[in-house]
Order: sequence, then structure tokens, then C-alpha cells
Amino acid sequence: MFGLAILDLVIGLTFIYFLLSLVCSTVQEIIANIRNLRHRVLLEWVLRTFHHNNFGIQILNHQMINGLTHSGKPSYIPSDKFAQAILDLVHSQVHGDKPFDINSLRDALEKTILLPPGLKRFVLQSVMEANAEISKVRSDLAIWYDDAMERVTGYYKKLAQKAIVVTAVIVVAIFNADSIQIVKYLYNNPEAARQLAEQASRVAADTTIIKGVDKAMRSSPDTLPKESKVALKEIQNDIAYIKTLSAKIYETQLPLGWSENSRPDEKSPTLFWDWVQKIMGLLLTAMAVSLGTPFWFEMLNKLVNLRNAGNKPKTEESSTAKK
Repeated sequence: MFGLAILDLVIGLTFIYFLLSLVCSTVQEIIANIRNLRHRVLLEWVLRTFHHNNFGIQILNHQMINGLTHSGKPSYIPSDKFAQAILDLVHSQVHGDKPFDINSLRDALEKTILLPPGLKRFVLQSVMEANAEISKVRSDLAIWYDDAMERVTGYYKKLAQKAIVVTAVIVVAIFNADSIQIVKYLYNNPEAARQLAEQASRVAADTTIIKGVDKAMRSSPDTLPKESKVALKEIQNDIAYIKTLSAKIYETQLPLGWSENSRPDEKSPTLFWDWVQKIMGLLLTAMAVSLGTPFWFEMLNKLVNLRNAGNKPKTEESSTAKK
């Protein structure tokens, strides 16, 4: 029984970390939408990579790219359109608006000064191996672009991780989610820990919550560009989702939120150390939450499955006793 009580305590704490990490991920998504962060990261990469003769600006202004959104600010560019835009711009620089074949494309690539040297060699090599198939050149260039986007996505995730740390500190402070106080409460109230573990089991299977987890786990930029109305609708949905999560957090009956009782007693002789403990508890929660929703979702499911597996023998024993 003691082992199950400790497991309930761990599940309860993990559950709180999971919900708070979802709140942080949703807040981060709202900030990314407001700041148009994905577009800004993509724009920075294009302008830095194709800086010769402002070729990056020409790519972004090309009809294939600029036409993706009414605003002309896509957060993601499909690889086939990106490849087609580059080849069209390189060819038109040398041969104007004439349709191109493999030979005129090779000539344009040899004469162009728009492409970075490394990429120019790569595309020329692709032309040599294409056997007069321009589609092969487009495909190779699209693969190169997809590989580059993986690195851009990695950079975006690093920016998001830095932001999530700051967000975690703010969210934890707002909820007064003190890990030390939560552990003490669950340890001294095993029945509350058991109820919280059962609530965690239900929430882990909640389709509404799982949709939020899927969104938090998405590591690549959006495959469809967002217009302002769509982005605004997503922000509104995210705010509603945060309210749902907040309600679930307060449903736990844990010592969360700020009140007179949640702050150290100003008359206490150990007031300084009480505040040190409070700050340490909040920082522990913030560090845990910053590990991210995928981590805590996986951890919660493992612990819930372990608890459910541990409950099976008890069910079998009770059914035998009834017989």
C-alpha cells in the first residue's frame, strides 16, 4: 500500500507538470502567432542564404512564393514551389521569359551570379545527371531545400525552448505551483493523491487534451500559410484552451494560487528561509515544466499504465473473494 501511495504522489506531481507544460506550450503558440515568428525565421534564412544581388528578395517576390498568401508573408514554403521559383529566376536572368529546356537551364546556371557557389555546383551536377529531365533537377533542389528546412526547424525549436523557459517561470509564478508544497500536501493527504492519480488517468485519455498535446508535439513549421483571420481564430482557440486547462488545474484541490495562507508568515522567525524554500519550490516547478509537454505526456502515460497494471491483481483478488 505504501508503494502505491508513493506512486500516486508521483503521478499527481507529474500530472501537474504536464498540465502546466501544456499551458506554457499554448502561451508560446499564441506569442508565435502574434509575432509571426515562423515567418520571421524563414525570412531570415532566405535572405541570409541568398544574399547575392538581393536574390533572397527576388525569391520572396516571385509569383510562386508571393502568391501563397494575400499578405505575402508565408510561414512555410512548399519545396516544389521553392525549387521552381529558383530555376525560373536563374533562367530568366540570362534568357528572359523564354521557356527553358535542360540545355538553356545549364547555360543559365553556368552564367548566373545569383546562387551561392556551393548550391550552384550542386544544381549543375544535378543537371549533368538529369538525362534531359528537368523534373529530376527540380526534385534534387527540393530535397536540398527540405534538408535546409530541417535545420531551420531546429533553430526555431531552440528559440521556442528559450521562450518556454521564460514562459514557464511566469506561468508557475501565476499559479504559485510550488513543487515542495505540492509534494508535502500529497504526502500528508494520501486520499487526495489517489484521487489526483485517478483524475490524471481520465485526463490522459481526454481527446480534447490529446489534441493540445499533438499540437505541442508538432516540431515542423505549418504546412499551410496562415492569414490574419486564421491566426486570430487560432489565438482565440488557444486562449479558450488555456481557460480549460486552468480549470482542470484548480480542480485538483492542490495548494495552488496566491492567498494569505500561500505566502510565508511575515511574523515567522524563519521568514527568510521560508521565502528561500518558496522560491526554490517555484524554480523546481519551472525547470520541470520547461522540459516540455511531450516529455511529461510520455512520463504520465507510463506511470498511469504502471498504476493500472498494479491494480489488476487487487481486482482479481476481490473477484475471487466474492466467489
